Amino acid sequence: MDFKLNTKQSINNSIPQELIGYWRIGNRRYEFTNDSRYYVHDLDVPYELVDSGSVLVVAGTRYNRLYGNPAELTGIWLLEDDPTEEWNLRSDGTYTYHWPGFEYFGDYSFTESTMNTREMRAVIMESSGTIIFDPPYAPAQSGQWSISEPSLSVVFPAGTVIYTREV
Repeated sequence: MDFKLNTKQSINNSIPQELIGYWRIGNRRYEFTNDSRYYVHDLDVPYELVDSGSVLVVAGTRYNRLYGNPAELTGIWLLEDDPTEEWNLRSDGTYTYHWPGFEYFGDYSFTESTMNTREMRAVIMESSGTIIFDPPYAPAQSGQWSISEPSLSVVFPAGTVIYTREV
C-alpha cells in the first residue's frame, strides 16, 4: 500500500493504545505517542569537543563548528565528511538536523561526556492492522503490525522489524 499524507486529509490523532509507549531495538529507544507521533531516542551517546571546541565528535562522527562559542556544545555543526549536513544544537535544548531536501527536529540533553536525543521521525496512522509511518521529508511506509507481548512486529515489504516493549 503506497500512501502519502494529503494535507487536506484530517489526521485521526489516535493510534491503538497497545502501541503507545517505549520500545527497543538494540540500544535504541522508539516511542509511539498519544498524538500519533513516532520518535527515535539515542541514549548515552558519547561525545567530546576537540581542537579547542572547533570539532564535535559524536560516537566517532566528526562535525566542524560553523557558529557558536567554542566552550559550548550549542552551535551550528557541519558534518566533516559532507558539509551539506548541518546540525543546529540550540541553547533551549532543541535541534534541527538537515541536509539537502531533508530536515528532522528534536530535543537533546547532555552531560560532560554523553548526549541523549529524541527525534520526531514520523506521524503514525493506523487502520485495521496496517500502520503507516509518514516522515516529514520522505515517502510514507506502511506495514502490517501485531503484538505478542513483549514484542511488536511490523512487516514491511522490505522486511520485518521487531521491537521489544520497554518496561
